[in-house]
Parts: sequence; C-alpha cells; structure tokens
Amino acid sequence: MNYIRNEYAELYIEEGILYFTYLPFEKFDIDVAEKIVSDRLLLQKEVSFPILCDIRQLTLPTLRARRFLALKGSVLAKAVAYWTDSMNKEYMTQFFIAVDRPLIPTAIFVSRADALKYLKAFVE
Repeated sequence: MNYIRNEYAELYIEEGILYFTYLPFEKFDIDVAEKIVSDRLLLQKEVSFPILCDIRQLTLPTLRARRFLALKGSVLAKAVAYWTDSMNKEYMTQFFIAVDRPLIPTAIFVSRADALKYLKAFVE
C-alpha cells in the first residue's frame, strides 16, 4: 500500500517523498490531527520520508492540534516542505513554525517545484 485517503487528507509515496494533501473540511481539532498522523505512520511502515505537505485547502488548526502536529507529526519525517498559494496560509504556517517549533527541518514554499527541490536533499 502506498496510498491512503481519509476524510481529511490524501497521502502517497513516490520517488522517496511522501505527498500529503489536506482536503477541505471544517474543524481541525486534535481528533483530526491524531487521525492524519496515524494514517501517515501506517502508510510509512516505519520508514522515514521527507514530506511535501499541500496546505492550500487547510483550515486553521486548534492550539492542541498544532502542538500535537509539531511533536507527534514529526515522527518518521526527515523534513517537511509546506506548499501554499495563499499569503494568509503562509503567515499562519510561519507562526506555527516560530511558536510550535517542529522538531525537523521545515520550510514554506509558494512553488511546488521549489518545495520538491528542497525535499530532494533529504531523499536517500
């Protein structure tokens, strides 16, 4: 299995990178955060990957969800590149990185190509 889709996200692995796309949904709370991390870890089968996280459809997570993602969301992740097309989401993600301090290299991109270029340095 190299593909999972649930009500919150679509995930797949290709050429050493895990692609994670948020789907539209209303409330991003701790239950959502736990579900998406659980499914991601199931997909990864104990193997670490750099992650391209498409946040273009992301809703604002609660404080508890953000903190969970900063810690538990870093498990088996070599690096994360957040890809967005919105200045608001870019600022929101900069705030998340500054305040919640993910445990792995994390960057924000408005270009998918630039995000993938960043992540390729983490592919073994």
